[in-house]
Amino acid sequence: MSFADGNEAPGRLWPSADGLRLEIASYRTAAGALIARKAWLLRRDDAGWKIKTRLSGPS
Repeated sequence: MSFADGNEAPGRLWPSADGLRLEIASYRTAAGALIARKAWLLRRDDAGWKIKTRLSGPS
C-alpha cells in the first residue's frame, strides 16, 4: 500500500465468505508516527468496494 505521505506498507487482500479481507502491516508515517497493523472486511456495492467492518486484528 502507498500512502499520501509517500510511505509504503505491505498489505494483503484475499477473498472470504463475507467479501474481501484487507490487512495492512504496521508502518511509520513520514512524520515518524507508528501506525499499528489493521484489518478490514470489505463488501461490494454499486459504487465499488466499501469497508463493512474493522476487524479486531489480522488473521
